[in-house]
Amino acid sequence: MIKSLLVVLFSLMLSGCFSTPAVKVSNICNLMDEEVSWYRAIKASEKKYGAPAHVQLAIIYQESNFASDAKPPRE
Repeated sequence: MIKSLLVVLFSLMLSGCFSTPAVKVSNICNLMDEEVSWYRAIKASEKKYGAPAHVQLAIIYQESNFASDAKPPRE
């Protein structure tokens, strides 16, 4: 009983660590509404470096299409 409870609890905790990937990146306003932490990070970066939010988002879109696990191809 305790073992199964621990497995369920661990599974729930582990599933809470993952977020759903951005499905529609065509409307960045919706994406920023979904991902508040992204919005805060973009605004903090804008304040720190002076790069406008739309420029940062355009670079992120071009480089990774907002995929958090994007990596360059290995040779």
